[in-house]
Amino acid sequence: MDEDSFVMDFIYPRYNSVSSLFYDTNSIVISHRIVDGIEKWKIIASSSMVSHILEKLENTTNLIDFKEINLKKLERLLDKLTDRNLSFLKIAHKQGLFDYPKRKTLLSLSKELGIKPNTLLYHIRKSESSLLEILIDEYYSLL
Repeated sequence: MDEDSFVMDFIYPRYNSVSSLFYDTNSIVISHRIVDGIEKWKIIASSSMVSHILEKLENTTNLIDFKEINLKKLERLLDKLTDRNLSFLKIAHKQGLFDYPKRKTLLSLSKELGIKPNTLLYHIRKSESSLLEILIDEYYSLL
C-alpha cells in the first residue's frame, strides 16, 4: 500500500446497503459480516474519500461506529517484532506449544532449537505482547 490509502474499519446497521457508496468511491471491501443484525465492514479507500464516506454514512444511516486504522502505527508495532521473535513464535505454534493439551513443552522445544528455555520464552512473550497490543489498540473496539 502507498501513503494515499488506508484501511478503514466500521460497524454499520443492516437496514440499507452501503455497497453502492463503496463502488462510487472506488473502495475495496476486505470483509463484510453480519452479527446480530449489524453489518460490519472493512474497506480500503483513498485518503481523499474518507470524509465523503463518513459524511454519507452519518447523514444517511444509523452509523454505530467508525474507525480508521493507522497503517503507520500498525507497521511500528509490527516492527517491534524481530525476525527471531517471529520465527520462534511460528515454530512454537506449529509444534503445538499453544495447543491444549500441549503437543510440545517449552523445555523440549528449547532443546530442539538449541536455546535456553528462558530465552525461548522471552522471544515468545515479546511476540505475544506486540501482537496483543495490535489487537487491543487497533481492533478491539470493532469486535
